[in-house]
Amino acid sequence: MGFPPWQGATRCSDSATLGGQALMRFIIERYGSKGAANWGIYNCRTVRGGSTTSLHGEGRALDVGFPLGDPDGDELLRRLLRVPGRLGIQAIIYERRIYSGLSPEGRPYTGVAPHFDHLHIELTREAGQKLTYETVKRVLHRQPRRAGSRTLRNGDSGADVRWLQGKLRIETDAEFGPVTEAAVEGFEELAKERFKGKLAIKADGVVGKSCWKAIGVKPTY
Repeated sequence: MGFPPWQGATRCSDSATLGGQALMRFIIERYGSKGAANWGIYNCRTVRGGSTTSLHGEGRALDVGFPLGDPDGDELLRRLLRVPGRLGIQAIIYERRIYSGLSPEGRPYTGVAPHFDHLHIELTREAGQKLTYETVKRVLHRQPRRAGSRTLRNGDSGADVRWLQGKLRIETDAEFGPVTEAAVEGFEELAKERFKGKLAIKADGVVGKSCWKAIGVKPTY
């Protein structure tokens, strides 16, 4: 489901919505130990640099702080962009880009605040009222995958990809892209010679069972 239609704020309420609190709770539980911070939900004020009421005034906008350049901010953005309609997210602003029904792939954000150090997440009125922690958890929660629990290839992501990247001594962004694929191919070329006659390894950039064994991990699938 894509982004729902955008709904502006009309006047200040008196507190953060339950939906906003539910989403913030999950995000801080998931990313708080890595540096994410609750920068607030409710704030009766106008949009910075403007005269209209901010969605913070209705308690249905969340600001989640991340240290500058923190890859977890990018990871959270990617996760939210996969399911905005299921959570009632009508817009996200991050690093001078805004994502919404008008620009699901993002477009330059020209507001006063650049949002380089935090994600601004907006909920519809219905989501603000009805979104629950259980729903957020069901939609966003992913059990971390252990190394060796599946075959890895270009396009995959997760904790096992991050572990693999660390083992290969490349950037650990948890996304299996061309750089990771090339690093895997290089490892496989060396492993073919080292384990000749013992493991059937192909230099194809895919981490299958034989490749996991060559890395020193026992496959569990």
